[in-house]
Amino acid sequence: MHYVIGDIHGCYDDLMAMIDKIEKKDPDARFIFLGDFVDRGPKVYETIQWMMDHITEDGKYQSVCGNHEDQLISWFTVFVRWWYLGRTDMPDRFPGTYYDFDQMLVDHHMVDVKKVAPIINFFQSLPVEKSIKVKTEGGELEYKIVHAWYPQDPSRFKSQEEFREYCIWERPPQFQGNPSEDYIIIHGHTPTITSYMSETAPPGMIGYRENAINIDGGCTFSHMAPKFPCMLCGICLETLEEIYPYSLEERFTMLNPDISQQELEAHVAWYEKAFLQYDNPFREAMVRRCGRKVDPL
Repeated sequence: MHYVIGDIHGCYDDLMAMIDKIEKKDPDARFIFLGDFVDRGPKVYETIQWMMDHITEDGKYQSVCGNHEDQLISWFTVFVRWWYLGRTDMPDRFPGTYYDFDQMLVDHHMVDVKKVAPIINFFQSLPVEKSIKVKTEGGELEYKIVHAWYPQDPSRFKSQEEFREYCIWERPPQFQGNPSEDYIIIHGHTPTITSYMSETAPPGMIGYRENAINIDGGCTFSHMAPKFPCMLCGICLETLEEIYPYSLEERFTMLNPDISQQELEAHVAWYEKAFLQYDNPFREAMVRRCGRKVDPL
């Protein structure tokens, strides 16, 4: 079956746990990542190396481009100019990136255009969207898989570059849903620990709107919001089963290592009551389209 994995941001250990969990259950699983491999997280270097070793255009592991990769594609032009025209022997003088990719280059002795170019070439090879049709128990379903959002009318863009920027960067006003019944949008870009919570998304887990699913649980922000699970999120296209690398108990223990068993049980109970004890009509409608009975999360 097909599984889409949300924004990783250097959370390499979570990524490995997620892949291992899915492949133990489904050895023939195929994966599509939503981009944003870089910045913020603890193991960006390891994440990039894994992605470059495994992701191909149409193989077992695929991906679309995220806005953080897009930023670095633009930055690389400035870096190349500095490398050939104005570089010095001091690494701290080279053009900085908006986030911490530049520091990763320093830490791994990669301030060299020949070492950076393969990474940027990999980012440039990623498409901005993937359209995929899968067979479910309820019939065939089509998905539009993008990092940020898919436009209702792609023909309105004057250029491919405008379309690209929209898919990678757009956040629809008031987090509106997708009115089209022809396809379901799966995206990331906006962590569910942000104001997206207003759409009854459990903070740090997967959120739903009309014909649209947000699978950015804000994994990389876990140190800032330990009261929420801030999971790396995955979803199966054939069943809309949610997949997380850890249970709530495991995740809250990881984020709060000094918590007692009693406190842990109380916190899990609070989170489940506050955020998981509700019916989301958007999720229910999409699960039914898969031909499945709607079970509680």
